Amino acid sequence: MTIGEVGAIGELVGGLGVLATLIYLAAQVNVSNRLASAQVHQETSRISSELGMNMSSQEIEMAGRAVGDWETLDPTERRLIGLRLAAVVNYYETLFYAHERGDVEEDLWDSRVERMRRTFALFAPGWADYRDTFGARFVEFIDSEVLHQTSTVYWESTENPGR
Repeated sequence: MTIGEVGAIGELVGGLGVLATLIYLAAQVNVSNRLASAQVHQETSRISSELGMNMSSQEIEMAGRAVGDWETLDPTERRLIGLRLAAVVNYYETLFYAHERGDVEEDLWDSRVERMRRTFALFAPGWADYRDTFGARFVEFIDSEVLHQTSTVYWESTENPGR
């Protein structure tokens, strides 16, 4: 075997090694992306649950009055419900930007957009007080894709209270 033949075999083995490395790295990136997506899903579910479960009975009562007429709340109550609304909308904003980066699966995103529509159907008057505290792209999304396509209000149902 000549030195040229040995060199050719070495190049072939080296090329196969590079190819195997690239395939391995592609598989690792795929696993990493799936893990990141699962973590986003888990975190959004946790935050969503916490936001709903941590409301006091007083906040629930005030929220019920706010749904009927935002103006019936006194300034302190409006601020309290407004802060709660801001926390919920902040969660939505975080999810919006994660979706823009491609970190949120479409079915999860679609379900959260529907939840946004239901939230804003109830508390749209409160949005005006806080909209300038959020990012411009998110505000544009809420104004064009959420507020103009509000969902049927379902929270008033006596069959499914608290949904």
